[in-house]
Amino acid sequence: MGREIPPDGDRSSRLDIAMAEYLAAADAGEPISTKAWLERHPGLASELMDCLEDHRRIGRIVAPSAQEHARASGQVRGRDELWPFRVAEASQPHGAAPNGTCIQYFGDYELIEVLGRGGMGVVYRARQRSLGRQVALKMIRAGRLAAPDDLIRFRNEAQAVARLGHPHLLTILEVGEHDGRHYFSMPLINGGSLSDSLPRFRANPRLVAQLMAEVAGAVHHAHQRGILHRDLKPANILIDDACRPYVADFGLAKQLDKDGGPTLSGVIVGTPAYMAPEQASGRRGAVTTASDVYGLGAVLYALLAGRCPFPGDSPAEVLRRVCEEEPERPSRLNASADRSLEMICLKCLEKEPRRRYASAESLADDLVRWLENRPISARPAGPWARCWLWCRRKPALAGMVVALALTLVAGATGILMNWLEVRHQKDLLIRANHQYVRERDSARALNEFLVEDLLPRSSPLGAPHRALTVGELLDRSVATVGRRFAGRPWLEAPIRRVLADAYRAGGRLDQAEEQIKICLQLLEVRPGGDERDRLAAWQSMGGLLLDKGRLADAKAYASRAYEGWIRHLGETEVETLDSANLLASVLMALKQPERAEELLRRTLRTAESTLGSGHRTTLASLSNLAVIAHNRGRFEDAERWLRAIRQERIRLFGPDHPETLFASSNLGAIILARRGAAEAESLLGQTLDSSRRVLGNDHYFTLTIANNLASAHSQLGRLNEAGERLAEVVRGRKSALGDAHIDTVLAVSSLAANMTEQGRGAEAVELLRGILPRVRAILPPADPRRGAVLINLAGALREAGSTAEAEGMAAEAVALCRKLPPGNSRTHAMFVNALAMYVSILIANREFERAETAAREVLAARVRSVGTEPWRIASAKSLLGGALAGQGRFVEAEPLLIGGYEGLHSDPGAKPKALADASERLALMYEASGRPEIAARWRNEINGRRSP
Repeated sequence: MGREIPPDGDRSSRLDIAMAEYLAAADAGEPISTKAWLERHPGLASELMDCLEDHRRIGRIVAPSAQEHARASGQVRGRDELWPFRVAEASQPHGAAPNGTCIQYFGDYELIEVLGRGGMGVVYRARQRSLGRQVALKMIRAGRLAAPDDLIRFRNEAQAVARLGHPHLLTILEVGEHDGRHYFSMPLINGGSLSDSLPRFRANPRLVAQLMAEVAGAVHHAHQRGILHRDLKPANILIDDACRPYVADFGLAKQLDKDGGPTLSGVIVGTPAYMAPEQASGRRGAVTTASDVYGLGAVLYALLAGRCPFPGDSPAEVLRRVCEEEPERPSRLNASADRSLEMICLKCLEKEPRRRYASAESLADDLVRWLENRPISARPAGPWARCWLWCRRKPALAGMVVALALTLVAGATGILMNWLEVRHQKDLLIRANHQYVRERDSARALNEFLVEDLLPRSSPLGAPHRALTVGELLDRSVATVGRRFAGRPWLEAPIRRVLADAYRAGGRLDQAEEQIKICLQLLEVRPGGDERDRLAAWQSMGGLLLDKGRLADAKAYASRAYEGWIRHLGETEVETLDSANLLASVLMALKQPERAEELLRRTLRTAESTLGSGHRTTLASLSNLAVIAHNRGRFEDAERWLRAIRQERIRLFGPDHPETLFASSNLGAIILARRGAAEAESLLGQTLDSSRRVLGNDHYFTLTIANNLASAHSQLGRLNEAGERLAEVVRGRKSALGDAHIDTVLAVSSLAANMTEQGRGAEAVELLRGILPRVRAILPPADPRRGAVLINLAGALREAGSTAEAEGMAAEAVALCRKLPPGNSRTHAMFVNALAMYVSILIANREFERAETAAREVLAARVRSVGTEPWRIASAKSLLGGALAGQGRFVEAEPLLIGGYEGLHSDPGAKPKALADASERLALMYEASGRPEIAARWRNEINGRRSP
């Protein structure tokens, strides 16, 4: 008898089963009568005849004789469907095909038997002839038995697995195409999958814990490289003869589950029985690493209990149970199940993602603790906690229970209250249903956009001569969004915001602003729109305007988003906390550190208590606080916090994740400020290499790291290398932002300062004269960045010999810096440096008395300031000695000049230019005081330093 076709199966699946029935009978030497076979499936007769015609056309059924057909197919056991295999008679003995039998070839492979079938492909045991090894060969299905997006999923899986390297992740040996059929080969694992071996584990808890610890470690390795599995289940975990596990099928979305029931392809990716609640809901953006932690818990449940957590008669029933019910305790299904392992398992299966393990690594650690007989972190929920979680899952039912209790107490009044409560709950349910429909439609729309627009455009078939860049892919996709979602603003708006965020992440800020503006316009015209979409759009616009330097507008959007999230969700949800971090960043950019620090400390306390110390939002708050501490001179606090943040992000995301790179860059800047130039140079160099590889050479963040690295090179006296880095920054800023953007202008100013240090004053003056009008037009008169440009121009003019003009620029810079608000260590240091520059120019202009007054102020300020580098104090002594020597006060000047030179000479962090100037002042003093022989020695010292 043929296999029964489920009445609710989709048409493609029914064709698959009918063809498999026909071919299985042919393989067994008992072919079915075509007429009888077609009568058995009347609704599929036309399609089945087409399949048979394809079958005959490619020569797979070549003779009416059942014996001939069986001989032609006898060497591949369990064949699934028709393939363009080359059939040849074996001329020599072979392990898989004795003399006189037929061998089926697929390119370099001899096919031996079918190991498994899925919604998108077939896996064969095969022998690779060129290497003489047996492998598992996976090929995409052909003809009418393939879904349109199978090829995309096939490539996704191959690319995802190929990027991973872990002993418990199944690796890719070869990816290729033969006769129009795509395939890849993997190591052959002979032990089968966990789904075939569940009974052997039920009585062996230590084997279960050891195996799952290894699987969780492998999944965490994938998470660190930005890859989610999304379909963890026993069938996707293979075991070898030594019971070593291997995680397989990354990035796969099955069309049919193992029992033949239909999945919700196109809306939900995964297998219902092992799917996390947020994954089952189909909510956009809900699937995270926590979803894979749930999947690991579901596999652990199957090993302990012998079945999945939520069995059901249909996928719809399973999905309902996943979202609404608690799993039965494994110990009720298997009396020998260990209670501690049960607690670990149930912690993974919590409905709320934040109540699960923070990462797959944390799960692996708890399993190892159990194996080592140490206390585990998982704890059972108490009765009150279980009651509260039940109420959160079923608010309508909980409200009705409360209303009923009030009815029993208050009589008729209670009845009235109960009626009102039921009516209120009905309204809530109606609104919740509308919300569900909107989110479902959004998820479907996003899936259509990805599968039909975005992913096909990224295929090499769409651009056969080269791979598309992310920017080109975004540009092409933007062109289709308006047409695809015409008349559906509630779907188009969130997709526009996603595109804007993608443009912003790639550093294309103008394109990002265009998309977010369209998003906001769509939300304005959308009646009864979702408030969450509007708040998320305001937040995206605030972050974008911060990146573009439009701080007043950025503050307006960030404030609206923050206040809106508080009204909509309260102060403890992650969306509210993220918006608080954004608003604090804007306040920091607006030079309002007190308000920013107050907000950040409040946000940090809330995030630590609700999300935990390792959550990305908590770490972002702490990172912003570290930046404020650095700006206010609390370098020790800043460094301690940033080292902790970097280590935590390495643990959570790996060393090359953008958030880890951001922490490494900030830490490098702090170390540099604390006179750790060598350590900072090493760390920033590694971070820059990673950022170029991950984000690209011209990404905004990559250029920021390059700028910090240039500062480290400069402190170590490697001015040429510093200049190369700064030139890269200027080129990248011009390419991404244009010549007139303030970040481009400031990058040019830094490059000019480096030229001045190298003695190229005339070139530096030319660059700085070109940007000064833009600086005066863009920046307000009291902006410290304006002062920095004026200081650089004054130094370049002095180096070029234009000391009269240099004096005016330096005086303007000093006047500007005196107006800056006190309390910021960075702006105070800028003021003292501007004053020191002014002193050196006054000395060059022989205005010694005025120079003396300013020099004494410089020296006093540097001695008082905590954390001032010793060479800067030594330089201030040399400046004061020069001013005194110019007045003929040689007895006072000589010890200051000698002490200043020695302090500079002994400090490896001293700038070469400062040391050369100190030597020159000593020589001039000895010449003026009538001691030419000593002056000659200092002249030799100067010339020796200038020699290569």
